[in-house]
Amino acid sequence: MRLANLDPLLSAALGGLLGLGCQAPSEPDPCVPERDASLPDAPSPVDAPTGPVVLSETEGSRTYASLRAECDARGGYVQIHAACAGVNACAGFSYGDWDPGVLSEHTCAGINGCNGLSCVVLPPDEGRSGADLLALELPEDGPRSCSTCHAHAHGDTVDPSTFRVFVLPGSGRDETNWLDGVSAEEQARIVAFGSSGRLPDGQAFSHMRAYHRLFSRAEIERVVEHIRTGLTIEIVPYRVMD
Repeated sequence: MRLANLDPLLSAALGGLLGLGCQAPSEPDPCVPERDASLPDAPSPVDAPTGPVVLSETEGSRTYASLRAECDARGGYVQIHAACAGVNACAGFSYGDWDPGVLSEHTCAGINGCNGLSCVVLPPDEGRSGADLLALELPEDGPRSCSTCHAHAHGDTVDPSTFRVFVLPGSGRDETNWLDGVSAEEQARIVAFGSSGRLPDGQAFSHMRAYHRLFSRAEIERVVEHIRTGLTIEIVPYRVMD
């Protein structure tokens, strides 16, 4: 059955039952700020589209390389899915690796069918530089402005030449080796999708929220390049409560 061939309302209803719809959460998503006129619009689970969710579906086997190249050309990032239904982060396309595979063009988050990958398409590039993004003031009801956590402040004055890097207790990272083994692409994906994980003892941590609804891929890559090459790094250990 192809959802795209159904009446839009029936398509949306079935999509919700199958985990394929843009479903607004029971409470507002703290990662989706209220939009203001200075920020580009992007589809989200909170602002579900009114038209069909699934725009098209095409059968056929695809390779990871070809899907990634298509996503790159659209200014997006690939997400890999190891679980069924509704885990992709934003609008774009999803590919289910069945036999044959099915590629779905869709308008919102939470639309992937099952194991495979999605292309999360980011907002259009507004041409802002890395320095512009680090200094940008963002609404308080969404992800924090970069300078809130990473700027070194001298009283009420922010030092734009210094970038604070937070490290876990016991880390051997310092100002000379903080980039060892970390590529610019990996850093860009952390900015796009946030950072979370678990400590060796099993404690969960959440370092940073996602910015893929606010900045273009090119802007994220520019801010990462600015951090890696244009700033003085200050290492700040996380304080863990006893």
